[in-house]
Amino acid sequence: MRRLRRAALVERRLGFSAFVLAALLGCAAENAASSDGDLPGSSNGSGGAPNFGSGGTPGVILPASGGLPPEMEEVGAFRPPIVTGRYLWSANPESGRVALIDAATLATRVVSAGLGPTHLAAIPSDAEAPAAIVINTGNSTATVLRATETAIETTELPLHAGADSWAVSPSGDFAVAFSRGEGNLDPTQGLQDLTLIDLRSDEPVSQRLTAGYRPRQVSFDLAESTLIVVSQQGISTFELDGDGQFFLPLSGEDLDVSVTEDGLHALVHAAGSNELDVVTLEEGGQKVSLELAAEVTDLDLAPTGRAVAVVREFSEIAVFDVDALLEHAPVRYKKVTGELIGSVTLSPDGQRAVLFTTTGESDRLTIVETDDPELPLRTVSTETPIASVRTSPDGQHAVALGAPSPGASTGSFTIVALADERFPRIVGTKAPLVDAILDDTCGVVTTSDA
Repeated sequence: MRRLRRAALVERRLGFSAFVLAALLGCAAENAASSDGDLPGSSNGSGGAPNFGSGGTPGVILPASGGLPPEMEEVGAFRPPIVTGRYLWSANPESGRVALIDAATLATRVVSAGLGPTHLAAIPSDAEAPAAIVINTGNSTATVLRATETAIETTELPLHAGADSWAVSPSGDFAVAFSRGEGNLDPTQGLQDLTLIDLRSDEPVSQRLTAGYRPRQVSFDLAESTLIVVSQQGISTFELDGDGQFFLPLSGEDLDVSVTEDGLHALVHAAGSNELDVVTLEEGGQKVSLELAAEVTDLDLAPTGRAVAVVREFSEIAVFDVDALLEHAPVRYKKVTGELIGSVTLSPDGQRAVLFTTTGESDRLTIVETDDPELPLRTVSTETPIASVRTSPDGQHAVALGAPSPGASTGSFTIVALADERFPRIVGTKAPLVDAILDDTCGVVTTSDA
């Protein structure tokens, strides 16, 4: 399941080197005006740059079929500073310091963290009391940073060795440090340790957990009662206010696993297969398999539980709700006649699906209304091959990122109205695209060159 990535404006100062080239898509001028003000505690106003949310993990890249290359959405590797409201956090591993920058005034505070502060994550908090947490790779600790009117308060906690990633609950009550690993790993490097940090009090507490072999995804259910860890071996769940645990083993190579927002069900697909499995994450839970006409080249699951699978060989999609499939409800199918489709991006509410291909064979995307039993669709042209698509939270708009051309020093993206039949807006950029992120009213596209 694809999720949006953060993008932010960065200032080079006080030894913190960073960069961004951003194009704002129709953001209202009053949004910028409302961000005037100093650091927390000033009388200049509260500010209000949108908090666009966090990143996620893209689906597994599937092998090609029918002579075409695999569907592969481009996901930028650019690591921007962390955003909390109008404030940005930036870490400097060499100096051991972390900076808090007001994006409106460029006022900056700097505080010492642990040894080698490297991997930052925002902690959802009051807009005027930004908070973050950072992994100190030099001494396997985490530092919690909370800004007050006059200072940045820090608390250091122990972590397992090798932590390099964060998962933070939407409320900011919990954070989990885990390890993705880099480069060629030895088979004995299972990366199975995780550190759960309870942030609900002024004195955070850390707890060590053990999950399956090489975790890939770490998330929380909607009620924040359960931690869910997807690994190469299967799915582990942990009760956050108890000691209950559950492990569901999975078999198959290159599994693409998505978990519903309520944490009750998982959708599982093995690369190259034409079968999908829906499983219930509890002891003695159900399992239902769905067999499609040919290899599933892409699959997306909305937080609501709506799923769409794409069969490129027949330009066909299957639409279903995960919980309904467990009750053996019928699956809806639709052929997209005359179009080459192999990838799908669902709006967060699951009401619209955007179909396209990343093979460079088409510059067209198809919009499907998934709430309508007839699955009506319409197709628009982006005028350039598509690398990936991002949708706004309300499902009203999308941005299609243009695929890079070999040797090209420019890029392009297309703004598409999903709810209304309007002409798409095509925008050229002076550098290759990195990524895009959308709110309901505006968006940011990042570009980068040498």
